[in-house]
Amino acid sequence: MLRALASACVVACASSASAVTFSFVQIGDLGGAQNSAFNVASQLFVDVTDNGGSSVLFTFRNTGPLASSIADVYFDADGSSLNALSSIINSAGVDFAAGASPGDLPGGNPIGFSTTSTFSADSNPPAAPNGVNPGEQLGIVFSLLGGKSFADVIAEMNSGVIWIGLHVQALPDGESDGYVNNGEDTPPDVVPLPGPALLGLAGLAPLAMRRRR
Repeated sequence: MLRALASACVVACASSASAVTFSFVQIGDLGGAQNSAFNVASQLFVDVTDNGGSSVLFTFRNTGPLASSIADVYFDADGSSLNALSSIINSAGVDFAAGASPGDLPGGNPIGFSTTSTFSADSNPPAAPNGVNPGEQLGIVFSLLGGKSFADVIAEMNSGVIWIGLHVQALPDGESDGYVNNGEDTPPDVVPLPGPALLGLAGLAPLAMRRRR
């Protein structure tokens, strides 16, 4: 039920050349734990783009201005079209690798968030400086299961089959908090760009929800 509330929006019609942008909500707003008095949901976004070759690119952005760092990214996506996390694109100032620690979204259990095995990534030490700070971005590419498409992924983002969690550290009061995607951002805060142009390929590094009933 909480997933449905967090992901409800009109199903998007997106071409392969466009990104569909999704916003986030603080877990505390859904009845989960809230550690910080600062809510930076308004500056967190993920752009979902058809990456070609049966793959999808998720571009995570922190637009600022409040101090904050996306240090962990989690996907609750059992039963979805996503097959495997295949690569990470680190923009300048960002250094992520596959496999997050802790293994599940902090504070996500009360709202039913359960990370799909191998569908996570986090920033290398020091975590906050190497995370996605204001003005920075991170790309994560997933391969798709056979016969699945970008349109399937967008439909699953909207229905809650794919649920994304962020662990945000280095908030202005020194605390950290969890966030989950909250449906399509309409209208988007920026004009989406085609495919890999969202990030530039410098730093491309190949890598070695559950459905609620």
